[in-house]
Amino acid sequence: MTLLVDINSQNQEQIMSAIQLIRGVKSVKNMDKPKEVVETKADRKAWKKARKDLANGKAISMEELKQKLGL
Repeated sequence: MTLLVDINSQNQEQIMSAIQLIRGVKSVKNMDKPKEVVETKADRKAWKKARKDLANGKAISMEELKQKLGL
């Protein structure tokens, strides 16, 4: 693959940094696509309850949660 780049005084530093970075990479592997997350009915129900609880002021602080869990 060939990349044609116009180097000028405005982008020279960024281009040179990119070239040095590419030189340091020995191999690039294609990453598999992340698996699609499927939302279940239980997930949706829990999300709706959480939103409702939050709207009704039924929320606790992170500090309270840590204390409750003994962390």
